[in-house]
Amino acid sequence: MKKWICVIIFLLVISGTIISNAQARFEIVDHGARASGRAGAFVARADDGSAFYYNPAGIAEMEEGIFQEDIMCLFRYSKYESPTGEGETITQAAMLPNTYIVLNQESDLYKFGVGIYVPFGSVTEWSENGPLRYQATYSELKTLVVNPSLGVKINNKLSVGGGVDIYEGRVISRKMINYAALVPGSPDGFYELVSEKANAVGYNLGLLYKHDENNRIGV
Repeated sequence: MKKWICVIIFLLVISGTIISNAQARFEIVDHGARASGRAGAFVARADDGSAFYYNPAGIAEMEEGIFQEDIMCLFRYSKYESPTGEGETITQAAMLPNTYIVLNQESDLYKFGVGIYVPFGSVTEWSENGPLRYQATYSELKTLVVNPSLGVKINNKLSVGGGVDIYEGRVISRKMINYAALVPGSPDGFYELVSEKANAVGYNLGLLYKHDENNRIGV
């Protein structure tokens, strides 16, 4: 029963990551509550699922497999005022799920897993009747990365890790067109640009040196 519950949660999380389109900023630099609480200074610790993002060598240090789900909530407030005094205010909220899985291999020398997270994303939506309607009414950048990684323990002090970054991204842009400038009295037109999904492949490498429990170096 526990196995099936984990599978269902995993599928729901994947679906939420793929369809999430309310990211409220461009680069998503916060991955993992502990890492965020340390202002991102997590490369030398890397002892939970967010090691996929910060330092893949850290997954070699995990004693057993893990399933970790992080949910980040972002809130955005934007205000625009034109030189003529027209203005508009928007408030947006976003929920960004990040999923990390490390398999529980019998060997203590290596660990393998996969991280799925949103590295970049942004959505801005303005009114189709507002002062910005001829510049942009809707702009969206959505990306997703799947990061299978391997961590190997060289000895009790040194671990190395690496992974493949498989990216998918898409851009959507909408705005209104001022046809009245050409034909007085004409209603506004509508323009939309939807890019094809783009893919890219990269890699990440990491090294973790543990002098003792209180002194570590991560690269």
